[in-house]
Amino acid sequence: SNYNSRRRPTVASVLWRAWLMMPRRIRMLIYRVLLRMSENTESPRAFRLPFGLYAKYHDEVAVSEALATQYVSLNTTIPVPTILDVMKDNDKTFFLMTQVPGRPFGRRGTLVKMSDTQTSVFEETMRDWIAQLRALPPPPNDAVCGFLGTSFQSFRLDYTRRIEPFDSVDTFHNQRSLTLP
Repeated sequence: SNYNSRRRPTVASVLWRAWLMMPRRIRMLIYRVLLRMSENTESPRAFRLPFGLYAKYHDEVAVSEALATQYVSLNTTIPVPTILDVMKDNDKTFFLMTQVPGRPFGRRGTLVKMSDTQTSVFEETMRDWIAQLRALPPPPNDAVCGFLGTSFQSFRLDYTRRIEPFDSVDTFHNQRSLTLP
């Protein structure tokens, strides 16, 4: 009975498991070929690949971003990409993910072109997603940090690099860039 309650593997899942058993070096070689075939996105760190896949590959991409994406997927109903593979490549991080269903919203003027009903649905959806994110447990001990206590990106402090975690909100607020002279 335990066998019937488990999900049976599909051909695709068996092939994917076999792919992930391939040496990292070979996988990264194939991923680099796919990156050369990629289409531009609005981000210099994200790439639209063939087969409805996306990749992030850059020295400013962190493994914790892929882990945070998986965490949101498991703990909310917010549509996020499924993370398929994550690896370090010298000083860069690479992760492969699926495309999220729907159309990109970031195009200029999109909100202005929406009907009142569409705007209302958008507002309600955003309100729900933000509420779900806020309901996730905060970092321990009042820390200001990235996922799992890692460094984070703060455009208020320094948009050129990741910021190391702070022990507390007070320590974070005492940063010179956040105080008045």
